[in-house]
Amino acid sequence: MRPNYLLGPGDMVQIRVLEVEEIGDRPFRVESTGEINLPLVGPVTATGLTVDQLQAELNQRLKRFVVNPQASVILVQFRSDPVFFVGAFRLPGIYPLTGRRTLVEMLTIAGG
Repeated sequence: MRPNYLLGPGDMVQIRVLEVEEIGDRPFRVESTGEINLPLVGPVTATGLTVDQLQAELNQRLKRFVVNPQASVILVQFRSDPVFFVGAFRLPGIYPLTGRRTLVEMLTIAGG
């Protein structure tokens, strides 16, 4: 993952916070509104933030509930971006780019 990757709707992050059982260690999807709705903290705007920035924001908000909070955020699924294959492909069209697919994988799908 690029360190400057900006989160957006459709991304899924796994959030782990020590000493906060309400959040636990589970994945949360960035909703179409750009927010992640977390127990205890409520809605947090994630769109436009890097993973590090979201982690810092969570730590800041959790200070109301936990002394020295230690949240960790891991991007587990990228949002689906469209990839257009036009021209001399066996199956030209629009394909979703999800996860960590490579260019070769995408070309194979389109029959390039």
